[in-house]
Amino acid sequence: MELKFILEQRNRAEFQQLLEQNDRYYRHRLQMLEMAASLFQTNKKLSQMTAPERSLFLGQNSNKNNPYEFDVNLFGAPGGNGEVRSVIASKYQFLDDFFAAIPRTGVVTTPQYENLVSLFKQGIEASGCSKFPLVLFTRILTITRPDTFVSSAAKALEPICKALEVKQVKDTESYWNRLLPELHKNELFSESVGVPASNYLALLDGIVWVESENKINEETNKYVMKEPTNKLKQPCNSLNSILYGPPGTGKTYHTIEAAVKAAEPSFSWHSREELKAEYDRLVSDKRIRFVTFHQSYGYEEFVEGLRAVSNQDNQIEYPIQSGIFKQICQDATASAINQPATLKPSAKIWKLSIDGVKSSRVRDYCFENNLAAIGWGDTGDMSSEERSAEEQDYFESLGALAKSSIMEFSNRMAEGDIVVCVKGQWSIQAVGVVSGDYQFREEGVEDV
Repeated sequence: MELKFILEQRNRAEFQQLLEQNDRYYRHRLQMLEMAASLFQTNKKLSQMTAPERSLFLGQNSNKNNPYEFDVNLFGAPGGNGEVRSVIASKYQFLDDFFAAIPRTGVVTTPQYENLVSLFKQGIEASGCSKFPLVLFTRILTITRPDTFVSSAAKALEPICKALEVKQVKDTESYWNRLLPELHKNELFSESVGVPASNYLALLDGIVWVESENKINEETNKYVMKEPTNKLKQPCNSLNSILYGPPGTGKTYHTIEAAVKAAEPSFSWHSREELKAEYDRLVSDKRIRFVTFHQSYGYEEFVEGLRAVSNQDNQIEYPIQSGIFKQICQDATASAINQPATLKPSAKIWKLSIDGVKSSRVRDYCFENNLAAIGWGDTGDMSSEERSAEEQDYFESLGALAKSSIMEFSNRMAEGDIVVCVKGQWSIQAVGVVSGDYQFREEGVEDV
């Protein structure tokens, strides 16, 4: 549905119907505006509000503790740079004067708007921001006065200007003098300008995102490769999912749902609370983890690199350490379980010791990743029929106890058996149930 066609409508009932049909977040946007309108009329300062109340107007940097059934950034994220984030988190009091000056009712006049620009600029400068965040400015005005303003988040003004055949706007002056007058002329909005309870103009925001998403889909479809007709097509489940769309369209909000579906495809829920409870359980079981790549990360922090550490002799060493993303990949590869381990009725009990009795990084890694491991890497892969002569000779050179341990571990230990990890003669460090197959890692358990 083209934005230009929607703006050409004259009947409000038809316009509202188009909004509901084309914006899947319509109800959430409407609920957010209604809650914000009620709070706005109390004349509370931003500094007097609770964090959830304030997030309705300012947005929030993370949906981690979102108390609502909708994403509070549905009218555009507050901004991506650190300065704006600090305002959202702790320096909102500098915007109290600006917020109080927003007219609670009536038509917003040019002097009033210019005063709002000035007060917002003063508050932003006092908070330490070096740039004027137009997105945050228009977002607050859109939420407080949905009859007059529209959000500029994620270049939302570009398709609106194009649909109205208005020259693109990039600042507060052209926004007020060029774009808004054209929108206010539209019969859909003209009679409601000055009536804060009317929100049709602000809800136009949702159609902008839909049009943007449609364009992304069209561009993606252009590059879909056609498979040769002489090849047998095999069903393939994609291991990667990409949630895309402009800021404020619910990507983070829906990540929880996507993560739960990936970890537990058969799980179903009837409420957001049930979904969140299952998500928390999977996180607790270490089956869901998130990693965020930030522009400030170096390769060493994200993938791997040398880290300076002091050894026992107080000498500096530079071991290679995994970064946060590689560590998650290692943990995922090391975890050979997809379902909770099941103890079989005829389970055998196996005893082993991981890396001796002293403190060990290898043993700690095995415990953290639910691994049972033994050494003797020079024997090669005991499940392979193509072991070299050197590997076979090394195996034959071992004592009877060592050879027995290797054979039992690689060939006879079975899924559903019990493993007891001991530390010395009188101490048991861990007990587990075998839930995966034997693996051979030539470079050790930590190199995956």
